[in-house]
Amino acid sequence: MDVIIVDDELAGRRTLREYCEAEEDLRVVGEFADGNSALGAIRARPPQLLFLDIQMDPLNGIDLARALEPQHLPSLVFVTAYDSYALEAFEVCAVDYLLKPFDQERFRKTLARVRPRHAASSVDQRQTLLAGLLAQLERGVRAPEEKPNCWPNSTATCTCSTRRRWN
Repeated sequence: MDVIIVDDELAGRRTLREYCEAEEDLRVVGEFADGNSALGAIRARPPQLLFLDIQMDPLNGIDLARALEPQHLPSLVFVTAYDSYALEAFEVCAVDYLLKPFDQERFRKTLARVRPRHAASSVDQRQTLLAGLLAQLERGVRAPEEKPNCWPNSTATCTCSTRRRWN
């Protein structure tokens, strides 16, 4: 699987790169310190797996994920030091969520979740999972007055700033 790592902390990127290099089926094809730089590279050559920090400026990980084209949506693993996001992410059971600091054993547990989902899931299934995860995570990033009024089970086009269609 081609992998892109997006984390504003050098130590975080280094840890993920070293763990990925220890896995025969993973190949790191990009590493980025900010969401804006990563977005262009992801669009140009979509990876199969994206490790994505949530708290980054100016484009946070949630907004970066929302900006991805559904037909090229990679398997997403959110990586952050904030456990408040982790609890919400696990509620929707989307790919996985790594809470910093993590060790290689925890990383491999993540891969055990990613590999079968990547092999068996369609773009539509990954998009549905991502939409649910993003809705949950967005509650922790946006102020209450900025919450979108769209949800993954809606048949309407989103009216919030993301302008996504959920199905």
